[in-house]
Amino acid sequence: MGVECFAEGLQAGADGAFPQLSDTAPAAEKQRAARVGRHRPRPRRVAGRRLYEDKSAPCSTEPASEMDVADILSMMTAAEEKPQVQEKGCAALLKQATASTDGQSEVGCLGGIQAVVQAMHRHPRALNVQLAGLRCLEKITSCHATNTITLVKEGGIAVILQAMTTFLDKELLQEVGCKTLYNAATCNATCQEKVVQSGAVEAVLNALRA
Repeated sequence: MGVECFAEGLQAGADGAFPQLSDTAPAAEKQRAARVGRHRPRPRRVAGRRLYEDKSAPCSTEPASEMDVADILSMMTAAEEKPQVQEKGCAALLKQATASTDGQSEVGCLGGIQAVVQAMHRHPRALNVQLAGLRCLEKITSCHATNTITLVKEGGIAVILQAMTTFLDKELLQEVGCKTLYNAATCNATCQEKVVQSGAVEAVLNALRA
């Protein structure tokens, strides 16, 4: 459509449809016409932005492929004192565990549970680390006996209760903490006994009262 209109415009000019300046026209008028033809109109702006799309936008800085479990654990080990890295690591492990049952098993077998427990232990006052860690542990242990036994063995119940005690007013954290304790208590009799002995019943009751 634009090409056709452009062609018609050229044809109209060739046929003499456009008004021509006579040789006798005032010099000022000729100069004004020359200036108009010499300068192209600037793009109009709407709310401070140009109407055309900027094609020179920078490319995304996101990695081309996702990190695997071993890469995530290496990242967390290399930056144990940085809560932001530990939070992202817990979130990345959660994503791996959510993908499939095999993902759950891989995270557990490669040391993901220990890494999350350590992150929560090192940063007890960092809410984002505690919440990301609890969400990861809840998913890793959901309907997975081997991972749940590992969690109990590695001191996971203690860090869960510590998080629930420290952030008693955080509803989402309390909810995820209770779910993770449920996973542990329903795994087997041994895990259930350790959950009860650790003081989990009181923690759940405090969460309900909060």
